[in-house]
Amino acid sequence: MPEGSFQPDMTEIRLHLWHHGWTPVPITSPHYEHPSVSSPGKQPFIKNWTSFRADKLTLSEIQRWVYHQNHPGTGILTGVGGLIAVDIDVTEPDLAARLQRVAAVLLGSSPFLRIGRSPKALLLYRVAGEPTKLATKELWKEIAGKAQIEILGMGQQFVAFGIHPTTKQPYAWPNKSPLEASPSDVPEISEDAVKGFVVAAEGILRGAGYTTVQDSKRSAAEGTKSPIPFGIPSALAFPPSTREEVEAALNATPNTHDWSGWVKIGAAIFHALGDSGEELFLGWSAKSNKNNPEATKAKWNSFRTSPMNQVTAATLFGEARDNGWKPTKPVAKVTDICEVDARKKPVDAGLPVVWFKDIELATEAKDFVQGLLAEQSGVVVYGESNAGKTFWTTDLALHIAVGRPWNGRRVDQGGVIYCALEGGAGFRNRVVAWRAKHCGTDVTLPFAAIPASLDLLAPDTDTPRLIAAITDAASRIQVPVKLIVIDTLSRALAGGNENASEDMGALVRNMDLIREKTGACVLFIHHSGKDQARGARGHSLLRAAIDTEIEVRANEGNGHKTATVMKQREMSKDAVFGFTLEVVVLGKNQHGEEVTTCLVIEQPAKETATSRRTLTLVEQGWLRDLNDIFAAPTGPEKRVPVPGMTPVLTMTREQVRLGLKNKGRFSLAPDGTLTGADRERLRSTLNSLKDKGKVGLTADFVWLL
Repeated sequence: MPEGSFQPDMTEIRLHLWHHGWTPVPITSPHYEHPSVSSPGKQPFIKNWTSFRADKLTLSEIQRWVYHQNHPGTGILTGVGGLIAVDIDVTEPDLAARLQRVAAVLLGSSPFLRIGRSPKALLLYRVAGEPTKLATKELWKEIAGKAQIEILGMGQQFVAFGIHPTTKQPYAWPNKSPLEASPSDVPEISEDAVKGFVVAAEGILRGAGYTTVQDSKRSAAEGTKSPIPFGIPSALAFPPSTREEVEAALNATPNTHDWSGWVKIGAAIFHALGDSGEELFLGWSAKSNKNNPEATKAKWNSFRTSPMNQVTAATLFGEARDNGWKPTKPVAKVTDICEVDARKKPVDAGLPVVWFKDIELATEAKDFVQGLLAEQSGVVVYGESNAGKTFWTTDLALHIAVGRPWNGRRVDQGGVIYCALEGGAGFRNRVVAWRAKHCGTDVTLPFAAIPASLDLLAPDTDTPRLIAAITDAASRIQVPVKLIVIDTLSRALAGGNENASEDMGALVRNMDLIREKTGACVLFIHHSGKDQARGARGHSLLRAAIDTEIEVRANEGNGHKTATVMKQREMSKDAVFGFTLEVVVLGKNQHGEEVTTCLVIEQPAKETATSRRTLTLVEQGWLRDLNDIFAAPTGPEKRVPVPGMTPVLTMTREQVRLGLKNKGRFSLAPDGTLTGADRERLRSTLNSLKDKGKVGLTADFVWLL
């Protein structure tokens, strides 16, 4: 309900929730003390509460809860009816607000916003089925404290009404309260969207300087930086705690904690100072009239043998800050670091110059699939629907993850991130079948999937979070990510126009940014156009920007399929890989029907790339003439024919017409102008050369490929 409005007593609240389809649970008092209650004021302490259901609760049972004097709050059970709670447990206001904005974009807006201890927030949504718990890792940063995003599902609950144990204020629903609605009014979203949000949120948190306790300890032991994306110095994200800072924070923190809170403060002191913090802990504990010196000493000794690794100095600093303490050594913000770097002018602002005598032989191989895929390249694999392009790409990607030779070619093992933007179940089944045949279930590979929708059209939507997710994955698998698969290009365009230069140019720019930040090869799976002979669907800017283009075709007569290299910027072209698809039965679904997928079986290629796109004798002659025209000293000029494209040598259509006229390619009218037949011959020949990958065309310009 809106903040400040009248709130009935808890029995009335619980009955009202129950009548409207919610599943209420009683919540303990913030002052409740019991060894089994680790978070008083936030959790129930009543038998079988996780099995409560609105349709099974009774009026008398809810009324009996009033006799539980230590349960004055009310929670709502999640999981029932697909209800989930997105708990944004972040104490930095700007970061918490940013995560709420990201949730609104990825999950949609929800009017059900609960505030307990601002800027932390909780949002309600619904998904199909019975949702399970999902969460980012528990991340930490000195001063700021813990940060985590949790998706509360089956067998969990959140406090909806009552008094917050830290703020001592009522929980608020500033927009819309469950008392004003039923669960069916909660926005429904997909599970893939939820998973995508969790991935994005962890990337954002790590980008803001948060990391796990284990990572920070490992980094400290190894003398290396913590794995924070984008090179933020760990010294800025994790400033060391001094005795003076810890003592100042303790002095600002009143000792009014329950047993659990008291233990956490002690563990935080131990994390910050080790054994040298004992005196501070004993002195602070003595401020409480409940202090038992012997028990306090014993608890401190227990930290030596059984440290609470999930508690860091940030726990103490967070509580002290809530009580008005201000650190003398603030943590640098990511935006501050970026702004300083942006203002700093380099000593030498010129471009790198390598003189003739200093240019050396480059023998290092950048191709991680011999002669086919190279690091930091752009690739398109395209074909008609059901041609087998997704099966073929998945097989190739998994060979890279395992580091096993593929089609007789060397493969350097590397991490693979597969963005399954469509057909999530089909993708999972393909991987399961491949794993069963090639390596077994006990093998761990540097292969991960992102089963979520992505918008790679706008520069500030999903591209940064995808880069963050890839950076995080690379830090976990401990090997470089070699390949990023985007399945499919049309889904990544997020409603953009494939035929528009502006939209395709935006996609290419985001592809380039991903390649630059990750060092990986980015591979799009795409579709053929209506005329398969004209190649991949969409604007020609894409083909000009990529390094490798592979077409997958199926022979409907015999089941034989081919993957043909149609373009290769730096390596040899014309490779053809033959394969067939073998149907595999994985099991049965709930209806008793077989669940199947396919495995790729390598076969000898039955055609060559040159036989597919060989130039006719006439086209060969025209291409020779075009090469002569472009070789003229006063001919081409370097231009950007399509927005976002790399500058290339181009000629205007009029220049090309004049050059070909001088070469005698047209019959000409009596007045020396081109006839209608001449213009049609020019149009069709240039389009054919474009389709065969020899020239690029726009309405105004022509360039050689």
